[in-house]
Amino acid sequence: MFNKLKKAFKKKGKADDVPDTKSSTASTVGRPDDALIAFPVKISIEGGPEHTDTLKATGVPENKTGSFRWYRSVGNQFTQLEEASGDTFQPTLDDVGSRISVQWIPDDPSMVPSTFGQAGPLVLDEGVQARVSALELQPKVLFPIKIGLHTQPPSHLPLPTSPSPPNLTQPKIEAAEEEKACKSEANHKEKEEGNREIPNENEGSTGHTGGKEGGGGE
Repeated sequence: MFNKLKKAFKKKGKADDVPDTKSSTASTVGRPDDALIAFPVKISIEGGPEHTDTLKATGVPENKTGSFRWYRSVGNQFTQLEEASGDTFQPTLDDVGSRISVQWIPDDPSMVPSTFGQAGPLVLDEGVQARVSALELQPKVLFPIKIGLHTQPPSHLPLPTSPSPPNLTQPKIEAAEEEKACKSEANHKEKEEGNREIPNENEGSTGHTGGKEGGGGE
């Protein structure tokens, strides 16, 4: 027993078993970057699978901030939903049949982005499906349509102009003026003709005097 302990002690104390920190081949290994050894946060989605259900991302660590990126996927095609950046997302009819994914991006640079939470494929709400099926069975379907009328036209469009009403008094005025002009011209002609027919009194008296003078001479 004593010999085994002595042999083990000698083996442990050999110089070859002690690392030489002064050797030229020795290197000091520091702590790796926290981002390289950090584990991603696991994110999950609550809600669904009907398209009218609100989806909520859960699993974000307490006292940590960040943003969310939501995606719509059909097969291997992913489309980022730019309008969604919070921890909730409300699907629409466009999302029926697709999967919705979300990833959390931490503000802390020492953390890595989270895993992807996923929900779906989303299905059409049963209530909506029942109403659509009932409408399909009806021979005629009336859909209420609400038309929004603008009180003012857009500034870049010209204002509509209505045709001006016909001027009913203008022809009458023109006819009266024409008739007045005709009467004035007729009166002027009558005056000229009257002046031509009236003899000159001075000329008649002169001729009579001359006749007398001529007779007296004889």
